[in-house]
Amino acid sequence: MNVEHHFKIEIRSPLPLAVGGCEVGLNSRMDWLLKVSLVCALVGLAGLWMVVQWWPGELSAIASIGPEQVGSTVRVCGNITYRFVSKAGHIFMKIADGSGELDMVIFNTTADSFDVPAQGQTVCATGRIELYEGRIELLPVKIQTATDRG
Repeated sequence: MNVEHHFKIEIRSPLPLAVGGCEVGLNSRMDWLLKVSLVCALVGLAGLWMVVQWWPGELSAIASIGPEQVGSTVRVCGNITYRFVSKAGHIFMKIADGSGELDMVIFNTTADSFDVPAQGQTVCATGRIELYEGRIELLPVKIQTATDRG
């Protein structure tokens, strides 16, 4: 016995939407909802990205940073014990926290976006750990001085 069933699905909106004196159908409303949803999703993703980029994160002791952290983001606080600006505009520093010392490099392409600390200044730096010629270094994305932290 072959039984065929035919279904008709009809979507009705309880409230018609009027725009400029013209009633807008379901497809236009769905397109509008889709666009609003997409904008909300993009704003949410941008917000999450900002939180990840600028969240201070957990403080790491410099001595605990090793090759296994390469590629990860860390936050360290300490004193700038060395500072050198190359002819190319790269800024090389060392930051020490009592447990160890870490090289910190700001390249000339991003140097203008930092208020570069002076030697002897206490700072907290957040950035990515990289390995260069066998040495571990911090490439900061954010540097806060004691006065910035309040």
